[in-house]
Amino acid sequence: IITGKKIGCICITERKHGSDAVNMETKVIDKEDHLIFTGEKLYTTNGPVADYFIVYGVSDVSDPRGTMYQAIAERGHEGLITNRLGIQSVPRVQIGQTLFNSVKIPRENILGGKGQGYKNLFSGLVAERCSIIGSSLGIGWLTAITGLIYTNLRTQFNRPLYDFQGVSFPQTQNFIELMAATELGFKSASEYNKTIDRKHFDQQKFVKYNAAFSSGTKYLASHLAQKISYETQQLCGGIAFTDNLRIDKALEVAKVQEIIGGARNIQL
Repeated sequence: IITGKKIGCICITERKHGSDAVNMETKVIDKEDHLIFTGEKLYTTNGPVADYFIVYGVSDVSDPRGTMYQAIAERGHEGLITNRLGIQSVPRVQIGQTLFNSVKIPRENILGGKGQGYKNLFSGLVAERCSIIGSSLGIGWLTAITGLIYTNLRTQFNRPLYDFQGVSFPQTQNFIELMAATELGFKSASEYNKTIDRKHFDQQKFVKYNAAFSSGTKYLASHLAQKISYETQQLCGGIAFTDNLRIDKALEVAKVQEIIGGARNIQL
């Protein structure tokens, strides 16, 4: 996967369990030399084209934290079926439904045994949010800079658009907020790195601290990316709705940034 020759994906979200991912219903039967996974996962990024599937399931739905497993399924495993979903905002991204119909996963493919799967799941959420923070900030900078260049080049009433306060003031505010959010994004990532370097993930207070910090920053950065993209589109006018500029595409992706890694409202 690291070389780019193979594609991986993570199967967490289910039809009835999005934000409430812990109480998943994918069932695991622990046999002597393998696990059997049965269930449905949705919104699996790269799922339709993946070679490897990191999947989570529980052996007892009444005790998901104590009985959650994490394992790697492979394309070609009997009973593993993928279907692509139509997500209009990101038409080029392969997002799908992943079905596990009594899929046998050999014991050597287990990443987290009974109960450890739960710990592994949540240890990865902070890293995921940090990556979403980074991509959201990238979208914000892309649209803000594109808007700044365009409004300086485009003239109306014999003056660049940027000369009009109704255009320049909102853009200035966007840059101020974006600079502040970028600093916060770097801080979130550095705090997470400290926890890893000092091996503090076994201490609950550090786990909760990183979870809260990354959640708040993800909320801010993803919402700001959407806001800046929308406002910049309005400031640039009709051309920003075409593919001559990248603003409209950035706006569509920004909408997705707010929902992945935990919906915007649950970050609060």
